[in-house]
Amino acid sequence: MQKLALGIILLLTGCASLPEPEGMTYKEIKNEDFDIASWYRIDNKTDKTIRFYVEGDGLAWLTRTRPSFDPTPRHSSVLDWAIKDFDHNVVYLSRPCQYIFPNRCEVYYWTMGRFAPEVIKSMEGAVKKYINLYHPEKIEFIGYSGGATVAAFLTSYHKDITSQFITVAGVLDHEMWTSYFDDTPLTGSLNAKEVLEEIKDIPQIHYVGEKDKVVPVELAKKWAEITVVPGATHWNNLPDKF
Repeated sequence: MQKLALGIILLLTGCASLPEPEGMTYKEIKNEDFDIASWYRIDNKTDKTIRFYVEGDGLAWLTRTRPSFDPTPRHSSVLDWAIKDFDHNVVYLSRPCQYIFPNRCEVYYWTMGRFAPEVIKSMEGAVKKYINLYHPEKIEFIGYSGGATVAAFLTSYHKDITSQFITVAGVLDHEMWTSYFDDTPLTGSLNAKEVLEEIKDIPQIHYVGEKDKVVPVELAKKWAEITVVPGATHWNNLPDKF
């Protein structure tokens, strides 16, 4: 019965309806490992920059010890930021197994292996697709929460054309983060700390909420020079424009 229930959940997840944000176009990026759901608005002809908004971990966990069967965010502030950003050409990148559910998806890839090499490779595949299609002169990355780790690697792969790297409530050293909370290490995941020195000369802003209990100010200070957002938590009262 439990296997049947799980099968039904996964089936329903794979058939979930996609958001239809006004003014944005949906594109599913095919990759060897994971297909990536993305939305874009590239219509500013004078701006030769594309700004990539990278989603966080989504609904990876239902409780501290019980993982979700569908990591799709129930509401995405990151997608909202992209929708409201009319000053730039924008691309919103979901993470593997969010919104769409390829056969390879399993709980490992949004828990212990959320930053596994094949995950990062698939996200890079999505970025390359847009670069090859639109040939931007510059690109920027904005990563939220766990998406900051992904954005750090993407920045390192495109140092030559990346003009800005921004994180919001971002995790930039998951080993330090799990140790701080005495939590299970993210075995199998790449760690953003490996590329921070490599990208140090790229302009950066790292926002952390004053009341964030997921990525506390005292912890975030250990891996980056941060900008504290008064009154903000991990999910609320964060900047809505960058």
